[in-house]
Amino acid sequence: MINELKDECKITGQKIPETPGELAFCVYSSLAQCYKTAILDLEEITGRQYPSISIIGGGSKDNYLNSLASVYSGKPVYAGPSEATATGNILLQMKQAGHNAVKEGFSELVRNSFNIKEL
Repeated sequence: MINELKDECKITGQKIPETPGELAFCVYSSLAQCYKTAILDLEEITGRQYPSISIIGGGSKDNYLNSLASVYSGKPVYAGPSEATATGNILLQMKQAGHNAVKEGFSELVRNSFNIKEL
């Protein structure tokens, strides 16, 4: 994979990463740029402007990538909860059972129940 990254950088006229840190920065920057592109595409398709990005699941634990996503997109990033699948499952079961805590929706309950980081 390292050689493929270096080859792509050479083909596109970018500085070729040599150190492990340079390689990691290359990958992380590419991912953050993809986040930015996806958000811009989504905004164009929907005709709406989104004020922030929410990253849930395991990716919410990667503070460096999430910080880069904020810098590249120019939007605040809210990271968490990391166990989004389990959280969603529980919330849907609570809704089905008619629990008052989810009557008005899930967003406020999640914000109050988990450590959501703003980056």
